[in-house]
Amino acid sequence: MKKLNLIIIITALFFNSIYSQEESNEADKNRIVLSAYLPNSFENIPSSARNILQRKLDNIVIKNSLAGINFSNRFILTANIDIANKNITPTAPPMYAYTFDVTFVIGDGVSGIKFSSATKTIKGVGKTEDVAFIQAVKAIKAKDDIYSSMIEEGKNKIINYFNNQCDFIIKEAQGLADQNRYEEALFKLFSVPQVSKECYDKCIDNIKPMYQKHIDRQCAMLLIRAKGIWNANQNYEAAKKAAEILASIEPNSSCFSDVQTLFDEISTRIRTIDSREWDYKLKELNQVSELINAYNNIGVAWGENQPENTYNLRGWF
Repeated sequence: MKKLNLIIIITALFFNSIYSQEESNEADKNRIVLSAYLPNSFENIPSSARNILQRKLDNIVIKNSLAGINFSNRFILTANIDIANKNITPTAPPMYAYTFDVTFVIGDGVSGIKFSSATKTIKGVGKTEDVAFIQAVKAIKAKDDIYSSMIEEGKNKIINYFNNQCDFIIKEAQGLADQNRYEEALFKLFSVPQVSKECYDKCIDNIKPMYQKHIDRQCAMLLIRAKGIWNANQNYEAAKKAAEILASIEPNSSCFSDVQTLFDEISTRIRTIDSREWDYKLKELNQVSELINAYNNIGVAWGENQPENTYNLRGWF
């Protein structure tokens, strides 16, 4: 009887584990959002049809509940059109009859990884080539069943990618931090989207110690600079410059007690020798809830200072 009860307990735990894993995987899928993107480099799409195709992509994203805003807008839905067949009808006036193959792709526009694709054939007829193109693009329906398997495959592959590559991403970030490239390292970790809770949580766990090393290094450098300015000329102007530097140092840094000591020394000295108002203050300790924003701001600042790049779609079509 005891053996039977043990088997029942183990079986229950096994199925609960599977259910929990499936539930977590579904939650990860629901966090995936896409940006509809149509690059100007697709020269075979006439400008008259480009805006219509862009709106079609926007509608596909919205209708399939994939629209949203994430940190980097890295996941995109894009499309390209190839002419499969072209005929000119023997009518008066002659008409252009086109058959097109539209290839839709879901991918990571930052890393250039293609996750899934689907191809749909569309047809258009018009008095001009552009009109035939426009008529064909207008026939694309946002709720077509062709997108379902593409979207499901894309979501699964996105999650699997970050689950499988997570340790490598973290290792790359740690390598950057070892070179004192902390801002870039933090940007890399914060660029990991929340589509994989497991990977996202791992990255967050690595961000805190990396951020600590960053502010400790910044503290040491800024403290030396402030001491140099103050020791060189202990007057109001020197105190003002030194205080501005000290006021920028994070209070969570390891040398902040030395910062406080120097700041108090400067404040006491200036109030003794100068009658002008002195209202400089050091930063206060961040609340735990504010620390994530502090980590994020460093990474975001680094990312915003990089040259603007277009999405990487090489090899997608």
